[in-house]
Amino acid sequence: MKEDRYAARQLIGRDTDIKKFKRLLFDTDVVVFTGASGVGKTSMLQVGLVPDLRESGYTVIVCNKWSRRSDEIAAITGDHSDHTAKADQLLQALLSARIPVRARLGLSDGESLLSALDTYYRDKCVVVLDQFEELMRYQPDAFQWLLRWIENAASLTKIRIVVSLRVEHEHQLNGSSGLRLGPFSQKRYELPPITKPEHVREIVESPNSSRAEALGDLSLPVISASASKRIESAWTKAGEEGAPQDRGLLHLQALLFALWMRGGGRCIEASDVTKHFPKLNGAALFKAALAEAVEVSVDKCSEACISTGIPDVLAARAKHYVRAMSVHLSSGGFKVDHSREDLAQLVVFRESLHELSAEARNLGEQARHRLATLVDESMAESSIAPLTLNNDWVAIQRESLLGAEVELPADLGDLTAGVLLGRSPVESLLEEYRAFYFAIEWLRLCELIRITTPEENKTMVSLIHDLFGAGLIQWSSTQGGAFGGLTAENATHQFSVLRGVRMSWKNLRDKSFLEGRLLVNQRWKYCDVSGDFRGVTFANCDFQGTVFRDCTFDGVQFVNCTLDDVELLDCTVHGAPIPTPASDDIPADIRAKLGAEPSFFIGEADTPAVGSLLWYAEPRLPGGTPHRIYSMPGVAAVASAESTSMSELPFEPQPGGLTMFGGRLSSLKIRNCNFARKGQISLRHAAGTSVELAEQKQVRLSMFDVALRGLTITRPVGYELQSKPRDFVLEFTESHLINTWFGVGLRGSATFDWCVVWQVLNAADREDFKVRMPKGRQYGVVNIEPLQDWQRLSMSETSLGNEDATENAPAWDGRLAVRAASQKMDYRR
Repeated sequence: MKEDRYAARQLIGRDTDIKKFKRLLFDTDVVVFTGASGVGKTSMLQVGLVPDLRESGYTVIVCNKWSRRSDEIAAITGDHSDHTAKADQLLQALLSARIPVRARLGLSDGESLLSALDTYYRDKCVVVLDQFEELMRYQPDAFQWLLRWIENAASLTKIRIVVSLRVEHEHQLNGSSGLRLGPFSQKRYELPPITKPEHVREIVESPNSSRAEALGDLSLPVISASASKRIESAWTKAGEEGAPQDRGLLHLQALLFALWMRGGGRCIEASDVTKHFPKLNGAALFKAALAEAVEVSVDKCSEACISTGIPDVLAARAKHYVRAMSVHLSSGGFKVDHSREDLAQLVVFRESLHELSAEARNLGEQARHRLATLVDESMAESSIAPLTLNNDWVAIQRESLLGAEVELPADLGDLTAGVLLGRSPVESLLEEYRAFYFAIEWLRLCELIRITTPEENKTMVSLIHDLFGAGLIQWSSTQGGAFGGLTAENATHQFSVLRGVRMSWKNLRDKSFLEGRLLVNQRWKYCDVSGDFRGVTFANCDFQGTVFRDCTFDGVQFVNCTLDDVELLDCTVHGAPIPTPASDDIPADIRAKLGAEPSFFIGEADTPAVGSLLWYAEPRLPGGTPHRIYSMPGVAAVASAESTSMSELPFEPQPGGLTMFGGRLSSLKIRNCNFARKGQISLRHAAGTSVELAEQKQVRLSMFDVALRGLTITRPVGYELQSKPRDFVLEFTESHLINTWFGVGLRGSATFDWCVVWQVLNAADREDFKVRMPKGRQYGVVNIEPLQDWQRLSMSETSLGNEDATENAPAWDGRLAVRAASQKMDYRR
């Protein structure tokens, strides 16, 4: 509650406190006004005491902004040697327009502020020094000056002084370096918490009368009587539980705020309390309300980003840093002050950036300093410059911060990811800093933190109330935590690689986030992932060494992804993709592109992924033209307005199953996976080495236009089927395969339609597992269905083979064929 902000409302439950305080103020020179954080000191002053004193004819001057830098203070106070004179000059600058007219006239005649106030207002003047602990912490010299100024005011004038500060800082006023006043010149008043249920009821229901007065309609309450009674009952129960730290005005305000915002502006009912805080009562209800209020505020920040066109990756990174900062802003129930720079080192520092060279770190630090300067300029009260691309620190291009002439180091260590995949790691570091500053801006505008700048290049960050720390930490724990599990939102919105991270997303929140997502340029290396993926498309992602454990794949696509040493373990594949065409049904335009490196246009125009890529592209792409995600193998996906490759193939999301379009396969292991509802894995236009489906009780697999060296399909060792279902159904079309092993005991079929096959060994009983090769060419096959003579390649122990065209088959050059297959299959990064 701020001065004049709620002029129509009365401060509830503080009538007695105001009377006691005024009586104390009239009987002494200096009153030290104190109390715990969040008890309502500032509200009591600005909404209660100050208006009451003014109505009684007093001139009241409130000073509550102490965030002047040390160099500014030095310029203001000049070369005065007297501490009182320095304090007087500082107060004149801080109070500025708040100084009353007659006193200002005295100042123009050369009087000091203290003398002018005493001359024109005498004992009808009260100076309130609020939030005084900020001066203590950040400007100890100015704090001493103000103490001398207060002593002079008490001993030489009729002016009354109120010093307001938190109770834990009060000892600094009374110590050896504190105020030196007589016992009758200084008194203290500690503001007690509001505890009476009737006061709580009046606070809760006061908006009803305000709305009725404004609209003239008593039938439009803000909160129902039943909801008010429910809250009052919880307040009483909290008091009986003896948990004063979990029951205060801040908790009550948080509860009302969360209920109102979650209700979308309609009347709050008792059922809303139960809905948003199920099975909670007493202190537990009010404690949970703090975390809920934080979540509401963060959600509103996210919504604001969407409405203003800020990309979802920046909003998600900012939200991550809000979580990461939560554990550093308080300790043991008390807020902890940090310089912004130290806080950045605590939360921005990432494992993936350990490998940055000293030169790269230095470039990043220089760019961060330029960014911080723009941030500070935007927050300055005197800032009136219109936003442009040159001073809007959220949107300014990296080149402007790094310098166009600077040569940035390349990403040789595979450190970048997401919208910055393949860019310099210095750019990744800079974008992490930008997201960190954006997170601070969220907290500042939500009025959870206070920003002060005591000296140049030093900006301090502190919570406004101690209890906000508990709310932030509790909210953070429900989101996956700053250092605990990784949320799906955070894992899929990165500027740098994730290595060795556990991602377990088997809860409802993450399921809803993952469904139907287009995830571009992710880089998860050696991670452990579990979750339900439905309708998800991964484009140009690097999953080297990652295990997908106990996952569900239903309508999932991997498009031009790197799958080196990837394992699918104990996963379930639901449903089947659209069938691939038989060799006789392949359209001529598609056939012309088979065998080349495939490219695709993915997703609809101007999806969130497109917007993020366009935002971070440098130089920025011109607007006005619809863009889509363009995927080529081996490089990052980009936003593109038109086709850029002759090998572009049609792409559409699949209705079921797991489909791999293009990409690199190297030591891909699929182990003990289940194929439900005719589930199928399909590889299309992919290339690589070593795909193993091991310990499988069933497999449904199709390959189309695949070049693969090394395919193994086996049952669990010792596994015996009770019946004889045909659980292994394998279909290969227009593919090149080298070294294929079908294990003992398989039942089903494998069909190679117009494929070129070198070395196939079917170890299963041919009566149970049939291997057919219609129209295909082969060399070195064992235990398959009979072939025609023309299908056999002329390779031998002395030659890769070379034969002329026949009536049934085109000309064949075995050496060229092997070389072409090798170029596609051989490993590459």
